[in-house]
Amino acid sequence: MSAMLLLAHLRGTGVSISAQRGRLIVEAPPGVVSAELHAELRERKAELIAALEAECVPPDESIVLGVRREIADLLAIAYQRYAAMQRAGADRLNDSGKERLANSDTASVHGVVS
Repeated sequence: MSAMLLLAHLRGTGVSISAQRGRLIVEAPPGVVSAELHAELRERKAELIAALEAECVPPDESIVLGVRREIADLLAIAYQRYAAMQRAGADRLNDSGKERLANSDTASVHGVVS
């Protein structure tokens, strides 16, 4: 099992694991860390510390910009779909429904401004 898989397994069982100044800090619920697991942690300490420190390295700025663009594209698609659903819903109201909605004091009207 790789260090990343071991970390994922530990976290999945409720274990909090971190690295501080070359030390491996493990906090676990009672009974989770068996003697075998403790031995594996001790044996793979350096590898686990390296994996934990690699998690803390900030991502490359170009990756962050790419992800931001993808998120913006997805949000634009979601907004277009929302606007289309709003238009379709407004088209379904008949004239009397529009009249009742306009005369209602408690009606809340939401629309899309383009």
